[in-house]
Amino acid sequence: MDAYALDGGAKIVLSFVDKLNNWFIRRSRRRFRASGMDSDKASAYITLFTVLERYMKLCAPFAPFLAEHIYLELQNFRSIKPEGTISVHLEHLPLSSEQYVNRELLDEIAQVRRIISLGLFIRSKNKIAVKQPLSKIEIKM
Repeated sequence: MDAYALDGGAKIVLSFVDKLNNWFIRRSRRRFRASGMDSDKASAYITLFTVLERYMKLCAPFAPFLAEHIYLELQNFRSIKPEGTISVHLEHLPLSSEQYVNRELLDEIAQVRRIISLGLFIRSKNKIAVKQPLSKIEIKM
């Protein structure tokens, strides 16, 4: 964005949706569908809300009308609503800080994702349904 290379920025923003959907929402289905509202379920919803709200702030330069609509709709889910709903375009962009980034954990997660992706590729190549349990799998690292 600093170099105004919108295509590169847009690719990063779009790839995040895939990661959010496949690696958080799908993996947290049990948390979202749990009966009642225990702390684990509430934590999952709060995390998703925070991520979506901040994501809309990042999407605003690329898709201004869509980001505005979704951001304003998200505000309906706030328990305490601020006076006068503010536009996503008037919000500050989220800041990042390297002090909160655990590189070792990110590398481990990337490795797990690669393993899962390769496993899904092999299943697809051999026409084995994802719902079909495997009797055995070996991974050499």
